[in-house]
Amino acid sequence: MTLTRGIVLQLENSIDVEPDALTLYDLSRYRNNGTMVGAGQPNAVRLPSGLWVWDFDGIDDFISIPYSDSLNLTENLILETWVYIKADENGGLIQKNYATGYMLWMENLASGFRLFVNNAVQASSLGAIALNTWYHLVGVVDGVANQLYQNGVPQTSMAAATPTGNANVVLIGEDNANRHPNWMGGFFGIYNYCLTPGQIRNNYETNKHWFGVND
Repeated sequence: MTLTRGIVLQLENSIDVEPDALTLYDLSRYRNNGTMVGAGQPNAVRLPSGLWVWDFDGIDDFISIPYSDSLNLTENLILETWVYIKADENGGLIQKNYATGYMLWMENLASGFRLFVNNAVQASSLGAIALNTWYHLVGVVDGVANQLYQNGVPQTSMAAATPTGNANVVLIGEDNANRHPNWMGGFFGIYNYCLTPGQIRNNYETNKHWFGVND
């Protein structure tokens, strides 16, 4: 598949109207729709702003997105989401078999978040994070100085690997070891190119009002 430079996954976030309970639709040209999985499935929760986000119960809830060449990225890529951590536990937030792919990971409250590529940490939060607080996360894989941005601010870059690639699905809320963090999330996105620091900051500033962030 020849990929057009752009967004390869942009899962829909409904405003005011409650979203479909079984399928989370991809608004990108590749139509990488997600399927809700779990005994109770991720529940849609309406924020005061009118935005609907997804609540993962920390037991067995996740979203599964079938394999697509458009998501099997081995060069430049961006992982983006808003997260709200409800318990001090680790697990994958967005991942594509991180042994040979990529992952945004929740480590713990003391250490915050991490970006993985090929089973190695590429970047990590500068410090501790808080429960019940919205964070904007962007993982940047450019093969030069991979980076994690938290609320538009670069964190600690540690490595510069690029994914080997694999035939696995993309999972939101589950990792290779079947860990399921207890969290809420929205604005799930994957790009096949790297945003600039200014563009990342702009995404944060443009959308933070939906999540009640007023810094």
